[in-house]
Amino acid sequence: MIGFDTLNQNQREIEAMYVRPEVVRRGVGTAILHKLEKRATDLGIGSLKMNASLNAVRFYESAGYESQKEMKHRLASGVEIGCVLMTKKLSS
Repeated sequence: MIGFDTLNQNQREIEAMYVRPEVVRRGVGTAILHKLEKRATDLGIGSLKMNASLNAVRFYESAGYESQKEMKHRLASGVEIGCVLMTKKLSS
């Protein structure tokens, strides 16, 4: 497996997206994201949100997501990491 994503349909939220480091900047993340957005559109979801890790903000901005505000995200371990709430309106 070189990457995956998770869509929470009820929250209209991308909960997780991961690409193996050795395939970064080869279009894998973009392809996964486009497939997730297509799936969301097919489900009638008009917009998506996510808490993007700080190192992923530029990637999502290049895909049309807009930064809303900086936040903290608490991992299951209790550790808090910086993130940015991002949103995108999907075209139907």
